[in-house]
Amino acid sequence: MAKKPQNTAGNRNEDSAPQGSKWPGKTIIRYITRALVLLIIFAWALVNLDVVLRFLGKVLALFTPFLIGGAIAFLINVVLRPLECCWNKVCRRAPEKLARPVCLTASTVLVLGILFAVVFMMIPSLRESGEEFVQNIPLYVEEIGRWWAGIVRFAAKYNIVLPEYTIDSDLLIEKLTALISDEGSGILTVTWGAATSVLSVLVDVLLGLVFALYLLAKKEVVAAHLKKLIVTVLPQKKAQRLLSIASLTNQTFTNFVSGQLTEAVIIGVLCFFGMLILGIPYAGAVSAFVAVTALVPIFGAWIGGG
Repeated sequence: MAKKPQNTAGNRNEDSAPQGSKWPGKTIIRYITRALVLLIIFAWALVNLDVVLRFLGKVLALFTPFLIGGAIAFLINVVLRPLECCWNKVCRRAPEKLARPVCLTASTVLVLGILFAVVFMMIPSLRESGEEFVQNIPLYVEEIGRWWAGIVRFAAKYNIVLPEYTIDSDLLIEKLTALISDEGSGILTVTWGAATSVLSVLVDVLLGLVFALYLLAKKEVVAAHLKKLIVTVLPQKKAQRLLSIASLTNQTFTNFVSGQLTEAVIIGVLCFFGMLILGIPYAGAVSAFVAVTALVPIFGAWIGGG
């Protein structure tokens, strides 16, 4: 017996009809549910903004040493890489186990030495400048008095009467001294309060330095574990894309930091020798300040990236 031809087109239409009638699909429902949950969380966060900010502050305070350690590790690594290259070229016969400890110690000492040198050059100079300013207040007052008297005489030629202005230098010094040492509102009190906060920051920096040294000592192992974690958690395409973006970001930011450090050193050295040639005082402090200001884009990039 001959088989009847099957109406494949009709069957396809019949099969597709039930599938098309299923609306909304599971994917759409999933997206709508996620959007509603996110909207509810966002609305709750706006209503309880103080609680959210306090919670974020506590979390940030908890992870601050690790963030500082990562920044320190990145900065030291900029110096560590060329030192390791030089070590491998110069000390080929030396054991390989000595390369990382020696280069890491040298780069850490170099970076911290530069930072401490800049700080200890600026602070004494600022203190001397403040003391010199207080001592020269009577001279400044006399100079301002002569300048104002000249303006009064010049205005009198054109029948313009200006009030006579006199400054009591002793009273001015007394007011400045009260401003500096007054309890509760003086600069010394504010400085002491700032010092206590600086102490907590110093503890975070020390913990971050220890964390940074651990990261740099085992940076290949840490990088390998992070790659395994990313590949395990994320799908393959997303993991590869994230790793490529991280590698490109690291290379770009490393070149940027290296360029800014080189520029800061060049500008600071030129400013130092220029001030020495011209006989301008406080050459070291001013040159260090100028070099530090050249590093402002680095901190801006770190803050923007964070």
